[in-house]
Amino acid sequence: MGNSIICISDIVSKEDAYETFLSTISWRQKLTNYEVLQKLNIRREIGQCIRDRKLQYYGHLMRHESVIRDLYNGEVEGSRGRGRPRTKWNDNIAEWTFYSLVQCQRLAQDRCQWRAIAANLRKETAPG
Repeated sequence: MGNSIICISDIVSKEDAYETFLSTISWRQKLTNYEVLQKLNIRREIGQCIRDRKLQYYGHLMRHESVIRDLYNGEVEGSRGRGRPRTKWNDNIAEWTFYSLVQCQRLAQDRCQWRAIAANLRKETAPG
């Protein structure tokens, strides 16, 4: 995955533009959050937010020795119920990153590398 360079001046100028726009909105106008985001041409997707947080939490779990990590990696004994099998976190992580689960566990040990993977996935699926 390639490294990308982010220009700080672009970020600052966008933040200034948003602040300028937001300073023109009065609370008396009674605009909803959705209307404000629409005027700023910002789309917020709940699925994207969930995926980002799952990836961040997965990296956090894999870097720490804890009971939660052991439970996450362990198998539950017993027979599974009828019907369609539930989607597992492991399946989501492997599908989103295009790596095997073993590779994901190894990559998540390095915080910077895992954050770069998550950021690239966020950038690839960003609307607009």
